[in-house]
Amino acid sequence: PILDDQGNLLGYRGVDKDITERKTVEEELKKAYKETETLLDAAADGIRIVNRDFTVRTLNSTMAKLAGIEKDKAVGMKCYEMFGAEVCGTEKCSMRRVLKEKKQIHTETVRRRMDGKQIPCLHVATPIKDADGRIVGIIEDFRDITEQKKIEQALIENEEKFRAISDSAYDAIIMMDDNGNVSYWNKAAEKVFGYKANEILGKNLHYLFTPSKYQKEHEKGFTIFKKTGKGNAVGKTLELTALRKSGREFIAELSLSTVKLNDRWYAIGIVRDISERKAIEEELKEKLKELETFYKVAVDRELRMIELKREVNELCKKCGEKPRYAIDKIGTGG
Repeated sequence: PILDDQGNLLGYRGVDKDITERKTVEEELKKAYKETETLLDAAADGIRIVNRDFTVRTLNSTMAKLAGIEKDKAVGMKCYEMFGAEVCGTEKCSMRRVLKEKKQIHTETVRRRMDGKQIPCLHVATPIKDADGRIVGIIEDFRDITEQKKIEQALIENEEKFRAISDSAYDAIIMMDDNGNVSYWNKAAEKVFGYKANEILGKNLHYLFTPSKYQKEHEKGFTIFKKTGKGNAVGKTLELTALRKSGREFIAELSLSTVKLNDRWYAIGIVRDISERKAIEEELKEKLKELETFYKVAVDRELRMIELKREVNELCKKCGEKPRYAIDKIGTGG
């Protein structure tokens, strides 16, 4: 206002200031904010920005869906109220660690939705710093790994089932990698060969179990297997000589197959100790041979007996006597 000496109002004086530049900056900031919000909403991970006092400043749509809350209602809430974990409020809290350690923190955590459901997540907390390097907030990234955890659990269960089945098997089950080293060894293999799993895993199979006189032949075949996964023994059941930990040789039956894992060939062998069976087979052969010899002797004796009886009958006939022996059509006589 413009006043005279007596304080009476005479008029007004104004100063105009051009704020075009400021308005342009404001519009650009609004545009940038909108673009940032769009980018955040396009992200597959849940993302939220939290102030130093743990108040949620903003979040994307994925974060709201992950936490089970509307975006507008989440803004202003404490982060531990919206998508908290058991470590919230403790020294293990990622937010507290970021403020204390002033660096990005990576953790695997289980978070609690607004409806109480537990969600396993990979969590990354990154500090937001001002021009002077002071932390003014934290960006949190949450990746839902529920499906990954289900797959991991299924794999664990399948592995446990396989191990239970293989450990109850009578035959030795062995897996060998493309370097010839043992990568799997079941309980039966421990009994057959005498090595515990911790003694044999990672060790070369051929040098331990193949008698020295057969090793060159095995090495030749293994070179082909390593390149192609094929070999003379693959897909067949063979009898071979194997070596126990004690150094004693035994007869084994081997069924061999191959599988390719991560571009590497592995051999899976099922080994059965057939020493006892071979011993029984040999004994059976001996008994059959003995029986055959005895049978031949018995048949020869019987034939000679028949011939003698016929000769006696002929002599009786010449003497005018009745035949003493009746000889049947088969020729056994009596």
